[in-house]
Amino acid sequence: MPIEIYTASQALDALRKYCAYQERSQAEARKKMYGFQITSDEKEWVIAQLIEQDFLSESRFAELYVRSKINQKKWGVLKLKQGLFMHGVSQPIVNKELQQCKNETYRNNAIKLLEKILSAKEATQDLKVRIAIRKLQSKGYEPTWVGALIKVTYKLK
Repeated sequence: MPIEIYTASQALDALRKYCAYQERSQAEARKKMYGFQITSDEKEWVIAQLIEQDFLSESRFAELYVRSKINQKKWGVLKLKQGLFMHGVSQPIVNKELQQCKNETYRNNAIKLLEKILSAKEATQDLKVRIAIRKLQSKGYEPTWVGALIKVTYKLK
């Protein structure tokens, strides 16, 4: 990233545009300012202004992040939690959003993935179940929840 010389107010204007285009985390905003040649105090001032002017909101970012990853990528709680922590979202907000995400859509996503894998004709039932468990866990679903879901949904031992 090339270093660009900005004043604090120019950096604020640039970040307003950046944050207005799409919901951003504070970590993304800080990363964007990495190439700006302003002091760390000025960077903190820019972040504070963005929060005050409602261009940055940690809870709003977390809510949209969780909703979009569940609906589009069919992620589970573990992968969502990891993604939110990588964006620097605080623990209380992560916990709140993850509690709210376990809804019918979340469960239906897991069941659809299960059905897709278990409907394959080439493999034995035992192999299909192992593949399903591995696939769901790689998507971030909790191992105990996956096992219980498979037992309940498909009446397996």
